Amino acid sequence: MKLFMKNPSSLSLRSDRFHTVVQEIKEMGFDSSSSMFINAIVAMLSLSKSTWQEKWESFRKLGFSNEETLSVFKNQSTCLIYSKEKIQSAVEFFTVKQNFELSYIAKHPVILGLNF
Repeated sequence: MKLFMKNPSSLSLRSDRFHTVVQEIKEMGFDSSSSMFINAIVAMLSLSKSTWQEKWESFRKLGFSNEETLSVFKNQSTCLIYSKEKIQSAVEFFTVKQNFELSYIAKHPVILGLNF
């Protein structure tokens, strides 16, 4: 119910796409009773499979490991919806100008959404 209240357009999805996304989110280790589970579904459904993979790869190119990228997604699901340019500029700002480690950003991904 929470999903449909948060994202009513998910009612219009093909059932196989919805089922696939839910399975992928579960396989990533999300607790299906948490609100982050819903946020993760909404984030994945908002992107095509190819765009999702490109976003994931953009984190890898910036130096994040798969585990760190998963941590980012688990803690701030909307981060993968941000543009590649926004992610890159935020990571560069925090790593170059603020001397943050990528592991810190992975643990506190909310900072990636800040506007400068």
